[in-house]
Amino acid sequence: MQNNLLNLASIAPMAILGGFALLMLAVSLFARTLSYKFYAVITILALALGFGLVFGYNSGIRGLFDVMLVDGIATLSMLIMLAGSIFFIFLSLGARSAHEYHTAEFFVLFLFVLVGYEFMVASESLMMILVGLETGSLALYTLIALHNRARSVEAALKYFIMGALGSGFFAFGAAMFFLSTGSMEISNIAQIAKSSNLQTNVLLFAACSFMIVSIGFKLSLIPFHTWTPDVYEGASSAMAGFLSVVPKIAGFVVAIRLFEALQSIGVQWLNIVLYAVAVLTMSLANLMALVQRDVKRMLAFSSVSHAGFVLCAIVIGSTQANAALFTYWILYAVANLGAFAFIWCVRQRRARSLNLKFKTQSIALNLNANGEEGNFISNAKLSFSQNHELADLANELNLGANGQNLACGERSFKASERSFKASEQNFKAGEQNSKASGPNLKAIEPGAEASLFGTKTCEPGAEICEQSSKFAARFEHPFEKFDGLIRTHPLFALCAAIFMLSLAGIPPFSVFWGKMYLLSAAVNSGYFALAVIMAVNSALALYYYLRLIVRMFLHEPRENAELDGSLSAVSVQIKFAVVLASVACVLAPFLVKFLTGAVNNFVFLSGY
Repeated sequence: MQNNLLNLASIAPMAILGGFALLMLAVSLFARTLSYKFYAVITILALALGFGLVFGYNSGIRGLFDVMLVDGIATLSMLIMLAGSIFFIFLSLGARSAHEYHTAEFFVLFLFVLVGYEFMVASESLMMILVGLETGSLALYTLIALHNRARSVEAALKYFIMGALGSGFFAFGAAMFFLSTGSMEISNIAQIAKSSNLQTNVLLFAACSFMIVSIGFKLSLIPFHTWTPDVYEGASSAMAGFLSVVPKIAGFVVAIRLFEALQSIGVQWLNIVLYAVAVLTMSLANLMALVQRDVKRMLAFSSVSHAGFVLCAIVIGSTQANAALFTYWILYAVANLGAFAFIWCVRQRRARSLNLKFKTQSIALNLNANGEEGNFISNAKLSFSQNHELADLANELNLGANGQNLACGERSFKASERSFKASEQNFKAGEQNSKASGPNLKAIEPGAEASLFGTKTCEPGAEICEQSSKFAARFEHPFEKFDGLIRTHPLFALCAAIFMLSLAGIPPFSVFWGKMYLLSAAVNSGYFALAVIMAVNSALALYYYLRLIVRMFLHEPRENAELDGSLSAVSVQIKFAVVLASVACVLAPFLVKFLTGAVNNFVFLSGY
C-alpha cells in the first residue's frame, strides 16, 4: 500500500469534481443565459473523468498525513456513486419541466454532494468522515428544497433536522472514542481497545451506541427511518432514486469499517444489536410497504427493507458477505434507479390541469344536453354568470392549475350552506332535474370529484368525502393510476414490470442474484436463522411489487388524460435511460459472473 505524507493522488477524484463545480459556478456568474443542458453535459464529463480515474487505481493509496485511505472498498463505492450519478444527471437532459435543473447552482451543489461522500468513504478517520458527511448532506438538503413543489421545502427541512441529529450523534460517538482510546482512526481505535481490554468499557459502549443511532439515521434503518417516506415524496422521483442508492452506499462503507473492526476485537453485544436492527428493518419495512396505496411511498419503504438486507452482510462480517454486499447494492441500484425514473416519467403535468378540469366539466354538461334537459343547461350557464355560488365553484376549478384534484362534498361548497341551497334552486328548473344531488346529475353535480382516476360523486354538503378521494388529493402516484398501462403504453408497462420483478428478487432478474449471494454467505457462516428470515421477507415483499404489475396488466385502463400526456411527452433521453436500466436487469445473469469477480477482487485488496 502506497503511503506518503501528502500523496495528492488520494484526493484526485474529489479534486476533479470540486474543480469542475467551481468552474461552472464561475461561468454562471458571467454567462447567465447558458442553457441548463450545457451544465448537465459538463457535469457528466466531470463524473466520467472521475469514474475513469477511480477505476484506474491499482492498489490502496494513503495520503494527507494518513487521513485518506483509498482502498478497495473505497474505490468500489466511489464507482457505484459515480455511475449512479451519471444516470441521474443524464435524466436532466430530457427534463423540460423540472425547475431545479434549469439553474447552474443545482449542478454545482450536486458535484459537492459527491465530493463530500467520496471523502466520507475514502478515509478511516472519524473526523474526516464527519467532514465529508456534512459536506455532502448540506448540499443534498438544498437540492431537495430546489424542487418546484410545496412539499419539497418541508421534505428538505425534515431531512435536515434528522440529518443534523444523526451528525450530532456521530460527533458525540467520535468524541467518546477519542476519550476512551485517544485516537480518531478506526484501525487504531480497534487495536487500542483490544490491547487495553476495553471491550466492556462504558465509554466504548456509549460511543458504539451513538454510532449505531447515527448510521441508522443515515441508512434509514428502523426505528430511525421515519423521515424516509416524507422526504422521498417531497423530492423529485429522480432525486428519490438517487437518495436510495448513493448516500446509503457511503453509509454502508463507514459501517463496514467501524462495526466490523469492533466485532473483530470481541465487542459481542454489537453483533446482537445489529442483528436485531437488520431483522426489524427487513420485516417492519415490508409490512409498512404492504399497506401503502402510493407507488412512490411503497418504493420508499422498499428501499428501507433492502437496506436491512444489506445490513445482514455486516452482521455476518465475512469476506464473502462483504463482497455480496457490494454485488447486491450494484444490482439493486440498477433496478431501483430505473423504477424511480419510470415514476418520474408519469409525474403530473400541472400546467395542463386547468384546461383538463374545465374540459371534464364541459363534457359532463354535454352528457345532459338532450330533450327537456336543455333547460338545465341554460340554468347552469345562468348560474355560472349570475350567481356567486357557482363562481366559487369556478375558483375551485382554477386550483387545478396547481395540480390539485377537484374537491368533493363539503370541500367544494364549504363556503356556506346558503350556497348549496341557491345552487339547488338553480338546478331544479325542470322535472327531469328535480334535485342537484340526484342521480341524473352525477356527471355535473358540484360535488363530483374530477380526478386522475375518473369522476366520483359525492352529495353536496356531505360531511365526509370518500377516503379514496382524499387519498387522490394527497398523493401523486396511487396504484389505480397505472390501471391497464400495458394497453395504452406497453413499453413503459414492460419496463416497470421488469423493475418490480427485479426488486422482488424474481429469477433471473438482477436483485435475485444479489440475494442468492447474500443468502449463500449467511449459510456458509452459520447464520441459518438469518438466512431463513431473509428468505421469508423476500417472499413477503413479492406481494406489494406484484400489486403494480397486476394493476398494469390485468385491470382495465382508466380515462387518464394527464397520465397519457405525461408519458407521450417523455423525452428520448429519459426513455433511453429507462429502457437501458430494464435491459441491464434482464441481462444480469450474463453479467453477474464478471461483476462478482471484480467485486471480490476489490474487497480482497481492502482486507475485509
